[in-house]
Amino acid sequence: YNSAQIQHSSSIESISTVPSQSAQHALSSNTKLPSRNRREKRFEGDSPSIEWVVAGANGDYLAHRVRDILAPHAKRTDIDKLITDARRNYIEKELTKKTDILSIGDLFDKAANKKDPKFLLQAYTAETEFYRVLNVNLAQAQLDESGSVTLQINKYCSWIVGIIAHHPCLDRFNFSGKCYRGMSINKSDLEKYKEGTRILTKSFLSSSKDRDVATNFADTSASNDKISVLCIYDVRNRRSALHLAEISMFPDEKEVLIMPYTAFKIMEVAHLYGHNVKIEAEINLKECELW
Repeated sequence: YNSAQIQHSSSIESISTVPSQSAQHALSSNTKLPSRNRREKRFEGDSPSIEWVVAGANGDYLAHRVRDILAPHAKRTDIDKLITDARRNYIEKELTKKTDILSIGDLFDKAANKKDPKFLLQAYTAETEFYRVLNVNLAQAQLDESGSVTLQINKYCSWIVGIIAHHPCLDRFNFSGKCYRGMSINKSDLEKYKEGTRILTKSFLSSSKDRDVATNFADTSASNDKISVLCIYDVRNRRSALHLAEISMFPDEKEVLIMPYTAFKIMEVAHLYGHNVKIEAEINLKECELW
């Protein structure tokens, strides 16, 4: 196989024809982060196509190659410069809410000044538009397998993801074991996911060590044309997921953050029946071995 690489262009290290929002420049160090709205879909998704891509038999290989693409960002000695540039050219341009720009910008400043990426994780756990914008950019990224594996992605997004996924300072948050995430999908979509199917995560996935947390989030968003599904992820490899309770602004949620481009195999799809069941189906996924 040829070596993996990121495609470079002026301000894009990959695809990213992601349209930028108008920049809103305002600085503050005292802005409070908003509290979590329980209706927010942090632990529940409503579109598998945004969270997953069916990867085929080579899903574990693709996961390995994308890690090779993103990891170098975390090894640079000037991550403070990367974080500062991302704050100016990503946070201030892609986010649209002034309060979010200020509060997330503060955390990026702390991460840069202290060269400590844990503040980027705190930014992700905050209930702002930041984590949604970041995941939209990730979902829009293009993985090209035609020759050498390449990833087309917004440059600043790739920096943030690379640092979170691979910086050694975050090794202490490594998680292995089972975690839970809700999903609200059409029954026809559920039928597409069969036992033995391999999937590759496309974005960060917020899950919880606590089954009840994920169940409660999933249960609140089901509608007449959709069913509530609980995804049970068995994480096995180092740095495929991080346990954020220690630094989260909402420690009771016991959040486990699954990294983008992690390969899983669907082990079982179980349909649950009964008049009082909150969850109508469960998907059990086991992480693939590292390639």
